[in-house]
Amino acid sequence: MRSALLAFALCALPGFAIAQPPATGTTHTFVDPLFSSTVFCDTYQQVRDIVTADDPGGVFETYLLTPNERSEPTCAAIIPTGLVVNVRPVGRLEQDGQHFTAYAVETQVGEITGFALYLEPFDMVRA
Repeated sequence: MRSALLAFALCALPGFAIAQPPATGTTHTFVDPLFSSTVFCDTYQQVRDIVTADDPGGVFETYLLTPNERSEPTCAAIIPTGLVVNVRPVGRLEQDGQHFTAYAVETQVGEITGFALYLEPFDMVRA
């Protein structure tokens, strides 16, 4: 009963959304709500740079064109399925008039560990 009341109270708050990124220890296939693929980077900082940039697409493109020690892009657009190691909130992202709560999800895909950009829709209630 207590959790039902809490859920109702949180839903009643205007402009508040409960983001639900994948849980640590689960296997998740990342499908981006905006693009055909998910941003997957080598580091948390790269995901954070993309989310907080004035031009997220430009920052992503820079990382896409920057090779890492495996001669692969430091960030790429893929649809990874992997083990969720950790979830870290990054902030909010607006794209094409849509608002999202952004998370950097540390993910192990085979032998590679990287950070997927996970976007959870955020309902903006206008006063």
